[in-house]
Amino acid sequence: MQRISASSAKAVIASTLFLLVATVGKGQPPPSERPDLWTTVQDSLVLSLESSAGICAANEISGAYTFLMPYDSICTIKYIFTEPWHNGIRLTLDHWRNQRYVNADEATLSFFSRTKSFTVESGDVIQFYREIDYRNPITGLKDTFNFFSRDTLDYAVELVSAYNMKRLVLLDSIGIMPQRPFPGKMRFYGPNNAMAVVKYTIPSWLDGDSVCMRVRVYARGSGSYYFTRFDNIKSTYAAAMRQHPAFLAQLAFLAEHCWTWIPLPDQDEPLEKAVLRMGETDKSSPKLLSVQQNKNGESKAIIRIAPTQDLGPLSLVIVDGQGKNISPAFLKTVDNSQEIAYQFPTNGVYIIGLFQGKSLLETVIINVNR
Repeated sequence: MQRISASSAKAVIASTLFLLVATVGKGQPPPSERPDLWTTVQDSLVLSLESSAGICAANEISGAYTFLMPYDSICTIKYIFTEPWHNGIRLTLDHWRNQRYVNADEATLSFFSRTKSFTVESGDVIQFYREIDYRNPITGLKDTFNFFSRDTLDYAVELVSAYNMKRLVLLDSIGIMPQRPFPGKMRFYGPNNAMAVVKYTIPSWLDGDSVCMRVRVYARGSGSYYFTRFDNIKSTYAAAMRQHPAFLAQLAFLAEHCWTWIPLPDQDEPLEKAVLRMGETDKSSPKLLSVQQNKNGESKAIIRIAPTQDLGPLSLVIVDGQGKNISPAFLKTVDNSQEIAYQFPTNGVYIIGLFQGKSLLETVIINVNR
């Protein structure tokens, strides 16, 4: 892959993917004359498939949820969810209206940010595109060290039951660590990079179920700031992610200069499965992870990582006894020889996992009953 020089940084970082979408304009035949050049998006918008780059596929034009988190005039963080497909067919976003801004609390935004329901069978493939981005709201640029966040921000995409909206599968999650009091480099964690096409094959136990894809958002910290959702149209992100040179070059530059990615277990082995894989950790290795409760069963605890040879960045993850992410989710980048004070949110069984990159090093099970 060709490297991008530092002198071209602002040009590359400020660029965005072109949108292969247009309404009826000069030189374009109307839908009545050339229906093959037009598609209906979100059940009502009729948009063109034709652009200077050629003809794009109908399923590559989609409604999008763009979640915005503004921090004063320093930085605006956005999370984009778009191009949800089921077996290559575009899905419709529910509770969506083009160019509308929605201000609501996290729970309300999460509940109403989902696709319309669809029925799945074993072996079906669902996918979507999602990305994290940030900009200086004054200049519109993403400079190499102007990221700012007062809170830890978490975004998750779930497959949920259409009947009761309970989560069936965690499809993807990504979180951003705080950056304060001064702007700096964005640090995020998750199984996938900041720009990703996420795919999932439906297992046999979901055969025949009616489901939705849902986006959930969380903000944890001292900042009195709130998410806003902007409904808009996006296109060709998944295709560009696979093959467009400018997109791949931009991703390479951003990964080198603008953010630090702390990878977690990928979707081939979800987090809950990795943490529950107790018997596959190396029993002969020295014990790195220990947990001390003041009293047996107490919710307050001290988590210790023992001194050892340099292993590089480590990640500490806490999930509940079924391997599901607790709410709010807990993940922390840690060093060797570190102590962390933690209070478990409710009674129950918890599993604490210590990762090096995507490899599980050690687990500890804790019972909280007071």
